[in-house]
Amino acid sequence: MSNSEFKARALYEFAAEGPNELSFNANDILTITSNTAGHGWWYAKSASGK
Repeated sequence: MSNSEFKARALYEFAAEGPNELSFNANDILTITSNTAGHGWWYAKSASGK
């Protein structure tokens, strides 16, 4: 994890609707890699590295 990355716990489940989206469950821990995706979206990866 780089200095600009941080961990966050998902409050809600999200089902990916496209190939560039990440599905996750409520309470999953995600590593936020960037908060500059726009329109309130962030780039993240799951514990499995996806």
